[in-house]
Amino acid sequence: MATRRGRSATADESSTPTKSSVDQVEEVAATPETEAILIKIVSDKGEEVQYKVKKGAKMQKVFDTYEKKVGAPPGSLRFTFHGERAQGKDTVEVIGLKQNSVLEAHQFQLAG
Repeated sequence: MATRRGRSATADESSTPTKSSVDQVEEVAATPETEAILIKIVSDKGEEVQYKVKKGAKMQKVFDTYEKKVGAPPGSLRFTFHGERAQGKDTVEVIGLKQNSVLEAHQFQLAG
């Protein structure tokens, strides 16, 4: 039986959430920073990888994960969305990503 603050919980207490606790959960779920969207990253070779990302998340984490997955050295890829470079410090919202948005991954090359 579950306990709450040192006392036993009755069947009613453990199985039915109070109205206030349900409202709090809904408020947290509705916060824009905690909402998740599905995005795709497409390589120059046409390979696609999908990620579920929270809107308030920094893109650097996604970029690092993608580079590791495809075996690219850290920092060797550049990511763009609608022709604009996406920075690691930016969030999903700052870049303007929506559900099923597609980022492009390009190999970074120095002139020479």
